[in-house]
Amino acid sequence: MKINYLLSLTVNEIERGVFPLRQLLENSLYYPACDLDGDVIRYCNQHFPQLNICSFVYVDYVTGEERLKAHLNDFRGYHLLATRALTPAEIGADRPVQAPRVIDPTEYNRYRDLWKPFARWTVYERDEKYSDLHGPERFSLLYLGAEGAAAYAGLYIANHINPKAMAIIQPGTCFGFNWTDFRDFNAPLGRTVMMGSLPEYVFYGGNGDSDYEDFDWPDYHMVDAIERYHRAEEGRVTVWRIK
Repeated sequence: MKINYLLSLTVNEIERGVFPLRQLLENSLYYPACDLDGDVIRYCNQHFPQLNICSFVYVDYVTGEERLKAHLNDFRGYHLLATRALTPAEIGADRPVQAPRVIDPTEYNRYRDLWKPFARWTVYERDEKYSDLHGPERFSLLYLGAEGAAAYAGLYIANHINPKAMAIIQPGTCFGFNWTDFRDFNAPLGRTVMMGSLPEYVFYGGNGDSDYEDFDWPDYHMVDAIERYHRAEEGRVTVWRIK
């Protein structure tokens, strides 16, 4: 999405108009297994403005809409301009999705009882006392209560659009209720992404002992690192760009 388009939208158009899915997907950042991590938005806004990302697509099947709504106003320096719940048809969830062959239906449904399907679109506007150094005048957050690989297929692959960037940060592997490993290029998320083209940037990391320099998706090289991610001493995210 281009910032000029986002700035042109009125509150009424955001809340009641035609949902601009394709515009939101273009030049976006895709973040599966995101929980309520807003830090990657803050870093894109303040430290990587050259990416020109003002549209963020978050996906997590555990968070739940009520918990999300309780935290919608948590972005420092921004206020909620408008928000709306979306129907399955508006996000394309009412049509069949082509899935990669590596998806095992039994494994895919391992945590199905935890899934709380929903879709919500929110547009934020920068508070008047902040300048462009704090971030763009507006940014968009599309949040889906859905599974990360399937949502990527239904959003990006189905619409023949690639995100500008993707975040694989603390993706819930093993004990975090993720049925697969988003870090593994040969697992379902990587295979789904390869049905289109790889995103130009990947934000990779989390908390723990790792230095997060082991991202091994092909053709990427590390270009930056974010220390104390989540404001934690051991938190670290590395930034990778396709060669």
